[in-house]
Amino acid sequence: MKHILFILTVLFLSSCTSDSVSAELLIVQLHLVNSDASAASGINVSVSSSDGSYEDALVHGITDENGNVQLVFPELEDKEYAVSFLENEVYLEHQITGLQHGDFSNYTFSPENYVLYKKAESVTLQIIPHSISEASILSVWVIGDVIPESVDWHPEPSITDDYYFRTRYTVLKNSNVTVHYLIQNLGTIQELTVNVSIPDSDITYNLDY
Repeated sequence: MKHILFILTVLFLSSCTSDSVSAELLIVQLHLVNSDASAASGINVSVSSSDGSYEDALVHGITDENGNVQLVFPELEDKEYAVSFLENEVYLEHQITGLQHGDFSNYTFSPENYVLYKKAESVTLQIIPHSISEASILSVWVIGDVIPESVDWHPEPSITDDYYFRTRYTVLKNSNVTVHYLIQNLGTIQELTVNVSIPDSDITYNLDY
């Protein structure tokens, strides 16, 4: 029965190729796991396409008891793709963005054992810059056990090129992170760091500069 449903899905998608490069199909094949490597089942997963201005939903599915899901959709011209994992009572929302044709090996995108995080293992880190000198703060970012809301499959080479300034993060409980920040004083720019221990509840950190 599963084979019949798959064949019908392929035939249906093959007919929906008005914007396609050809009748070729792309496949997102995922094995989702928890942070302890156990299967992440019951996750609602969707694929969408984007041309930079508009986003179109293509297909969706739900992971089985083993954390597996396979999504089939037509290849589209001049499009990037995103894979979204919808928030539910247990799991945090997450997204993979910026997928391009070259990321599909043999027409399949299949990252190995992709990890999703549960709400119960996360807390919020709020950074509050606090001026105690004549310096000005240009940029703030955090490295360490940060749980990303999204992963750009083709990120920019350097986070500091545009003076990245973000002060709110979702991080793992009972972990450690490093806060990086750039300050400017008398025409000189300096990068500084400070280590922050994360408890098992939300934390507000006053960043003196």
